[in-house]
Amino acid sequence: VQRALERLGHSWDGVPVHSPLEPPSIVYGQKSPQEAVADDSPPLSPSGKTYIQQVCGTFLYYARALDSTMLCAVSRLGSQQANPTEKTRADADRLLNYAATWPDVKLTFFASDMILRGHSDASYLCESKARSRAGGILFMTSKDGTLVNGALLAISVIIATVVSSVSESEYAASFLVGQEIVPLRRTLEFLGHPQPSTVLITDNLVSKKLANQECKQKRSKAIDMRYHWVRDRVSLGDLSIQWRPGTDNLADYFTKSHSIAHHRAQRYSYIQPPTSTPVPLYQHVSQSEEGVLESSLPVTDKPCDTRSCATLQDTPTASIKLATLSGDFGELNSYQAEPNRKNKHQKALNYAQVVSYNTTQ
Repeated sequence: VQRALERLGHSWDGVPVHSPLEPPSIVYGQKSPQEAVADDSPPLSPSGKTYIQQVCGTFLYYARALDSTMLCAVSRLGSQQANPTEKTRADADRLLNYAATWPDVKLTFFASDMILRGHSDASYLCESKARSRAGGILFMTSKDGTLVNGALLAISVIIATVVSSVSESEYAASFLVGQEIVPLRRTLEFLGHPQPSTVLITDNLVSKKLANQECKQKRSKAIDMRYHWVRDRVSLGDLSIQWRPGTDNLADYFTKSHSIAHHRAQRYSYIQPPTSTPVPLYQHVSQSEEGVLESSLPVTDKPCDTRSCATLQDTPTASIKLATLSGDFGELNSYQAEPNRKNKHQKALNYAQVVSYNTTQ
């Protein structure tokens, strides 16, 4: 990373940047999708355009092979490199500052039962020109599906068609990730690792029912017929489309820009620190009607060994100590969560590694 930054002539001011994309401005209470904001900044010069292309070419392979946390940012820059603007240059500089903050990452692969597993997700209307983005991740897991290994492949692409609903975008994401699963299944079988039906997780119930032909199409008949390829693979036994809540979907990270708190809480879900034991897949974390976060995983005092979730009681204040994503993964910070703002902090809490917690009555 350092050599790449020197070659690009980028000077980092030393201020840490913990998210590769500018955090979105959230409008609370808005029920309609928060569409992408039009970029009306001045266009770049030809030399500036060449610079953007160099940034994309330099970091695309690195993002695909190692640091998948910057994949969405690189993909978004790539979609703008034909007609870049001053906003594009600012996004590129932020990406380079993020790379300088977290240089030379490493992936950890653990011994497993060599069972392929995938997650898919989509973000509706998050890109310019009413386009949507699909994300996915594939990894080797155990027979019970509780092991998250280093990523074989991470996906973050703009869906080629303009989809008309959230469910169609999720269905398209399952199609795109499924197309990557099939050749990997053939390769694993050739290497002597027979595969059961590959589980592909989606967090959209309509998409899951469309793939498994569990619902009757009416208004969804307008869905592009190419995406029904997923149905064919389900009937052949290659894929098993299953639903899990969004908090359990690892592909959500690759579909949009997130808050800095979410990036900090999520980073080691994909770039695993060197540990002596495998990292178990977090279990289903739900929020009850009373607003209590529940999990079947115990609280651990080993921040580098396991990823766990605790129970946040519905009390006036709650202080959750999280393992921060510092360079040595050793510092602890206090993350304050107000119960009346759980929706805002829920994802950060769900994905974070809880070291200890205490509540004040």
